Amino acid sequence: MGDGAARAEDDEPVGKVQPSLNQVVERHRQSMADELGVAPGSIKISIAFD
Repeated sequence: MGDGAARAEDDEPVGKVQPSLNQVVERHRQSMADELGVAPGSIKISIAFD
């Protein structure tokens, strides 16, 4: 996310503003919760930048 090039997850150029990190995390939290049959609040996601 740091090189300034807006890219989609499949590495295709994005025509509009790239989603915020929070939006991406929430989308994936919901997807995992749906797949596992649990509440989204029970999914904890941690991201570390080195």
